[in-house]
Amino acid sequence: MLKPTSIFVFLNVVLWLLQVAIGEMPLWMQVSLAGFLIALVGIPHGAIDHVLFVKNTKASPLFFYGFYLALIILIVVIWLLFPQVGLVLFLILSAYHFGQSQLSSYGTVPSLMKALLYILWGSSILSALVVYNQSEIFQICGANQDLLQLLVVFQLPIFKLVLLFATLSFLLLFIPFAGRIGRKHVAFELLILGLIHLSFFTQSILIGFSIYFATLHSMEVLQEEFDFLKTKIINFNFVQFIWLLMPYTLLSLFGIALLLMLSYFTFLPMSGTLIVFISISALTLPHSVVMEQFYSVLRKKV
Repeated sequence: MLKPTSIFVFLNVVLWLLQVAIGEMPLWMQVSLAGFLIALVGIPHGAIDHVLFVKNTKASPLFFYGFYLALIILIVVIWLLFPQVGLVLFLILSAYHFGQSQLSSYGTVPSLMKALLYILWGSSILSALVVYNQSEIFQICGANQDLLQLLVVFQLPIFKLVLLFATLSFLLLFIPFAGRIGRKHVAFELLILGLIHLSFFTQSILIGFSIYFATLHSMEVLQEEFDFLKTKIINFNFVQFIWLLMPYTLLSLFGIALLLMLSYFTFLPMSGTLIVFISISALTLPHSVVMEQFYSVLRKKV
């Protein structure tokens, strides 16, 4: 089985060669590829939150669905009332969650330092995505009236400062842990961080983010979830894992598709791009809570 890192590098190389051969990929092709990758592995990686939460906490399914839906509703309400606040919260939560999934395996790092490294690592790549693709962000927001209000968040000087501070701070704090986690691990993480920056710098915002999100993030998480469930369910196999992922993956895709259709036919006065933003943001908060619990249990066994 190919590792997510190998797939990440392979996809980037193929798309770089494609750019050399035919020039910039048409927007419809970018959207199609990004949508395919996110639907294939991005959405599924959060589709068994209910299974992970119940198995790790012994909480009732009713409690899980209650807290999960409450957090989703909270985020949607924040977005509808205070869109800029919703976007900022989304970026902060995403930064922490991305750093968490990348660095959580290093159990010898103190908990508070881990949390700081999570947010710095995630802030480094997300601010890079904004800085390297500033013109694309303004084009996307400019093409949708309801996204214009979000432009105030994407101030280039601020994101340049975040990029510089987060990246340098992460390097200064993480490299000294070479003695604890091993020089090879530190070198590997620095290489991955550099490759993500290179990808975001050379690819469009849609392609760069979707490749990272699908491979280095979602595939890694799916592998961890599969390995965990193998220890909890007798004779658990890959086919069973796929079937376990299917119901909520299909439900999520159907829900987003329905909202996009309502937007397209103007039954819902909101652009499709904003709907995608809000949908992903609403799922990110409860998913992050579940994964925080998941990693805390997982690392205790390491």
